[in-house]
Amino acid sequence: MTRLSKKTALTTGAARGIGEAIARRFAVEGALVWVTDVDPAGQSVADAIGGRFLRLDVR
Repeated sequence: MTRLSKKTALTTGAARGIGEAIARRFAVEGALVWVTDVDPAGQSVADAIGGRFLRLDVR
């Protein structure tokens, strides 16, 4: 069992850079990860880690 199993993580700005790295780490630790970004490229990150994607602009 991993540390974050049965937990949900919401990451913003996760299409690239630090946000992507954080989303990937949450997934490794067992969390269900919501990848959010204004860039639709976040979908490929979500697909790669078994997460879910939401196109979102945080202001």
